[in-house]
Amino acid sequence: MSKNTTGTAEEKAIHKEATRLRKMTDSQLIAAFREAKESSGPEKNPIQELFDGLEAGKCSGIGSATIGKLHQYAVKNGLL
Repeated sequence: MSKNTTGTAEEKAIHKEATRLRKMTDSQLIAAFREAKESSGPEKNPIQELFDGLEAGKCSGIGSATIGKLHQYAVKNGLL
């Protein structure tokens, strides 16, 4: 946002937050990022979410044998 424009309320808020972050020291930035990561909760594995949906029967035409083979492949290749 340039000094010659007024900007919307959202743009002003973003600019204010960006300025606050730029003024932080390295250790303050790391602490802020770690805090944000912890407060966001556990990360969800999209592959596990896929298998949860398949096992719940949310996709017709994919049987338990195929799901089992896919699960073995995912585990073998470090995806789960």
